[in-house]
Amino acid sequence: MKNKSKLNKIKTGGSRIQRNWFYMSEKEISPDDIKSVWEQDYDVEIWREQGILEITLGEGGIDVETCPTDRWDDYSKEYLKSNSVVMVYAVTVTEKGYEECVNAMRKLCSVKGGWFAADTDDFTPRIE
Repeated sequence: MKNKSKLNKIKTGGSRIQRNWFYMSEKEISPDDIKSVWEQDYDVEIWREQGILEITLGEGGIDVETCPTDRWDDYSKEYLKSNSVVMVYAVTVTEKGYEECVNAMRKLCSVKGGWFAADTDDFTPRIE
């Protein structure tokens, strides 16, 4: 298992691609709000009751689902509080078509606000 990281770097040409993100917002944003931004350019499937969206973009895709934060650690909860976050979605992007995924993420931020924070210990990097 300890060589898994090295293998992953080899597969991606020496750089690691950040596939897991959180979409965070200072205001309530529903799955339908997200869908309205992306459905103009991409195929979007939505499961409202589960709070899940699946976006197909050319070669890649993005999966989005509501993310309860009640079990997050104290550091993460403090990050949410200090950034006035009221809505969090867990986001997974594909390696294939990664740049198109990032462009779609930027579009959502420019239209609806909020940002994407990497699923890392310090929530960096960010996409806004």
